[in-house]
Amino acid sequence: MPSKRFLCFFLNASNRIGAKAIRAHAEDLERAFKSRFGTTCCRILMKKNNGKNQRCAEQTAFAAEIAASIILQRRPELLKSADLNFLNRRRSRTTIFLKKIVGQR
Repeated sequence: MPSKRFLCFFLNASNRIGAKAIRAHAEDLERAFKSRFGTTCCRILMKKNNGKNQRCAEQTAFAAEIAASIILQRRPELLKSADLNFLNRRRSRTTIFLKKIVGQR
């Protein structure tokens, strides 16, 4: 799951969180995804939809939202570098979620 790699990258970059805590957060992400979609395996997700994963965008956005939430809880200083101009030009579940976090509507 690529979101787990990003999670590890951002959390480890702070050098304030150990490998055990990073694994715990990655497991939280995986558990949330599996709870919502039944599996974390793309092959199985596609098989459920006859070889077409129409829900891929939804699944990707959900994983990104969970990963961003975990990262920003541990590293709130990253909010200061949010590209607000980009967020104001986009309309997606993820940007709406990020706008809520940075206090924009």
